[in-house]
Amino acid sequence: MNIDYIQNKINNHREKLLEHKLYSKIEAIEDLRVFTQNHIYAVWDFMSLLKALQIQLTCTKTPWVPNNNSQTAYLINEIVLAEETDVNQAGQRKSHYELYLDAMKDIGAEIEGPTKIINEIAKSDNIFNCIDSLNIHPNIKEFLNFDCKSIIRSNLSSFFFLKFFFTNKKCHHLKPKYFKFNLRVSILILYSFNFPSK
Repeated sequence: MNIDYIQNKINNHREKLLEHKLYSKIEAIEDLRVFTQNHIYAVWDFMSLLKALQIQLTCTKTPWVPNNNSQTAYLINEIVLAEETDVNQAGQRKSHYELYLDAMKDIGAEIEGPTKIINEIAKSDNIFNCIDSLNIHPNIKEFLNFDCKSIIRSNLSSFFFLKFFFTNKKCHHLKPKYFKFNLRVSILILYSFNFPSK
């Protein structure tokens, strides 16, 4: 397996994403504000998906034991490191979620509502009841419910495609940055399969 093989496998889906009609719909700053106020849920959710992969593919418990595949653990942990502790323009460590919130503030998007909702979900004893009770767009509810169900199912069957890339020994010579890009594209592809475009 090589990069060309992987790129060929995902190329049609990647092209669909790159040519998505959403790009032409954002014509003014207000459009961008509305987009970010909805997209923030996906930015937050991405970290939950990534952490689920980290739990499955590395050792995140005590007592610690060696991982079955150190290369896989390295790749996942490197992505988590960048996602959780990147550096902003002022040299401060922040997660990509926090950087996104900062960018939302910069364009005048409302962040109190989405951050309150995300905090409610994170603190909930019953995540599905919490999501269903929220006053958010039905597509966002469906998106969050799908991902939470996938994470809670211990097999994470919807992430088989992603897990393949991280566990296939023939892929280990590839650069971690490629895997980070591929992880994001693959998750977007999974969303496009499972998230209705209304």
